[in-house]
Amino acid sequence: MSPRTPLILIAALVTLSPLYGGGKTYKKYLVKSGKVTYTIRGSGNIMGTTQKLKGKKRLIFDKYGFRELSEEVTVSKMNIFGNEKVDKKHHMTLMVGTKATQVDFNRKHIMEMNVPGMALMIAAANQNIAGMGKKMLKQMGGHKIGQETIAGYTCDVWKMRVATQCLYKGVPLKVTTNVLGIQRTEVATEAKFDITIPESSFRLPDFPRQKLPAGAGGMSPEQTQQMIRQLQQKRSAFDAAKRQQGIAPGTPMNPNQQKNVMNAMSMAMLPEIKRKILHQERTVAFAKQCFGAANTLQAANQCVDKGNQMFPENREDHLTSWSAADKQKMLKEIDQFEAAIPCIKKAQSMQAIQQCMPQ
Repeated sequence: MSPRTPLILIAALVTLSPLYGGGKTYKKYLVKSGKVTYTIRGSGNIMGTTQKLKGKKRLIFDKYGFRELSEEVTVSKMNIFGNEKVDKKHHMTLMVGTKATQVDFNRKHIMEMNVPGMALMIAAANQNIAGMGKKMLKQMGGHKIGQETIAGYTCDVWKMRVATQCLYKGVPLKVTTNVLGIQRTEVATEAKFDITIPESSFRLPDFPRQKLPAGAGGMSPEQTQQMIRQLQQKRSAFDAAKRQQGIAPGTPMNPNQQKNVMNAMSMAMLPEIKRKILHQERTVAFAKQCFGAANTLQAANQCVDKGNQMFPENREDHLTSWSAADKQKMLKEIDQFEAAIPCIKKAQSMQAIQQCMPQ
């Protein structure tokens, strides 16, 4: 599982997004330019999967944020029912007005798209963007709880349902999210503002480019709605589990309450979880046949490409190595999963599913 930005933060970023319209300048940030370096840490346990995350991030911008580039490198170690997986990601995003250009260094390709909602902000030519940002934070249930000093700057701390962020003139210096048991923190270690940013700082690598249709992350409207429905289902299950434990909205939970809520939530979502796990039957059947016949890295990555076409919901990155040991390990994991399927079908709890998997 990969940590994703919660929709609540996406909404906040879109609301504060910079736009030029009607000959006026719209400021995402209240400083003309800046360069911020962050460290990233994360961990959690959700539905049988433990995760530890670490990484680095940098943010540079000029024109009050009308143009900004962010780059993130992370390493995530996941333990899925006893099997450890290491996931390395390297992404870069350049935002210029309504246009987003996303770079995936793992796949060595670039996606270009227009960001939904930006055009609506352009139409709001007479509105105060910074003021709208605070208003939207409040509308999303956020409230200012104090101040903190990060990287030498005093920032305002805003607390929301699943996130806390410390903003210096609109620039996030610290962001902590806690979504369904997965906590992630980005904290600035160095920040400089109102500085000259060289044009070369916004240069992107020379990878093949693809233009994607409108939608979140290039997804179709149907895929976007499906993603939103899934998040809403998880949120509803989480809220229902809290009510079942007698925990009032907004009330902090102690470790025992968190454990009880996650257990209750797991039971509520058990049918969907089983459906998704068992949906992998078709995927592993293809993988066993294709990777079993692959004796070179090129052949193995051809299997990855075919799998991504056949099962786009389970898209994977290209492999970086394919030795005899790599092949043996993958085929062993597939055999273990296939052997666990009858047990998973009978399981009546998340604990039972975990016991089905090899330790």
